[in-house]
Amino acid sequence: MSLKKLVRKFIKSWNQHQHYKNWHLKDHYSNIEGKLKKQLIDKGFYPSDSIIYDFEKHGFDAFLNQRDYKILNHLNGVTSQLIDNKAFLPIILQSIPEFLPEFFAFVSNGNPKFTRGDNSSSNNLDKILNNALSKHKKIIIKPTSDFGGNNILVVDKENIDQGIQKIKKGNYVINNYLENEDFIKAIHPGSLNTFRVVFFKNKLGKNEILMIAHRFGSSLSKSVDNISQGGLACSIDLETGRFSKACSYVNPSFIGWYDKHMESGAKIEGVSAPNWKKTKEDIQKIVDTLDFIEFAGLDLAFTTQGLKVIEINSKPQAQLMQVSGPALINQDFKDFIYSKGYNPKRKA
Repeated sequence: MSLKKLVRKFIKSWNQHQHYKNWHLKDHYSNIEGKLKKQLIDKGFYPSDSIIYDFEKHGFDAFLNQRDYKILNHLNGVTSQLIDNKAFLPIILQSIPEFLPEFFAFVSNGNPKFTRGDNSSSNNLDKILNNALSKHKKIIIKPTSDFGGNNILVVDKENIDQGIQKIKKGNYVINNYLENEDFIKAIHPGSLNTFRVVFFKNKLGKNEILMIAHRFGSSLSKSVDNISQGGLACSIDLETGRFSKACSYVNPSFIGWYDKHMESGAKIEGVSAPNWKKTKEDIQKIVDTLDFIEFAGLDLAFTTQGLKVIEINSKPQAQLMQVSGPALINQDFKDFIYSKGYNPKRKA
């Protein structure tokens, strides 16, 4: 074996060792101590997982654990790099543009590289943004490869200069700002509240929906809805479109499960998405379009302009994925994730 290969093998082993040594330090909530904390970490779970998962009912083995899931890489091969880059979303979904935001731009170091929904045909960044604001009033700027609601900026006429400065360095996508449908906006009007659809390729070679979870923002998460930023999430019943109670595990003022939004007081549990049969058909249509993907989390929103795709994640987060219950009780999914190298018998 060449020296170069030995070095690569050593680095891979070292990184794996460091992952197993420190993985649990990334937990968002640390107010769980003692025997329970040690037991959870030994089993590969974050202590905060005990807030979300019903271990008494299902046991540990039914849940995808953090330690051994996080180490899995390239579940979609080289395609992961494509789907994790928001700049490629209009290309990936070009056959179903009705599910995309009306305006889209990809900007690299201040230079527009691609626009959709801009009738000016201009290559001038200031003009493109001003045209978008004239039509849509607000736009949203996001890094192409960041997740978790990080580094997002909502721009209007008042702070357009800030927006232009932000995108002069790095790679960003820009969309028209989307507003939630009234039944979602009533629950939390301060953010675009989105829902996550996790799907995988089953034994028949078809993309199967594993679960759907809806997120809602809070005063802690501010303009985003991410649960890891302090938002909360409920599951959506696949058959009925009915919302469950919602879980919050990051906001220290609100830890646990809630039938109403803890700040707005609006009902969550029991709310049903309207026209669910048609919505579910549309979701499946989008998932079927992504037939080159084996596993992903698809983020969508109920908006005033209809159902819209926000982004795709090649490796959806385990906690949100299991708000509705343990992922591994689905035998097809269990077989799939084990085939990708998931091995819960590993020891930290």
